[in-house]
Amino acid sequence: MFGVTKTHPMTKTLITFALAIALGGAGLSLAKAGRKVYICNTKNAVAYHFNRECQGLQKCKGTVSEVTEAAAQEKGLHSCGFEK
Repeated sequence: MFGVTKTHPMTKTLITFALAIALGGAGLSLAKAGRKVYICNTKNAVAYHFNRECQGLQKCKGTVSEVTEAAAQEKGLHSCGFEK
């Protein structure tokens, strides 16, 4: 076989891990920053949800919005305990 290079299965994982360390974890936070989550738009909301059908979100008395995980965290929300 000419021109075919086999790569060890762990190569991609190791490169990703090394890059994350080199960036001081910034690569991992960038991935989270763009992830979409759902929040309840009330003053009493404390959590964000990965699933629109989460039982915690079903209790919402206001409107539900889709935002990035980073935006939800900036509002002081944490991930929902039902989804852990």
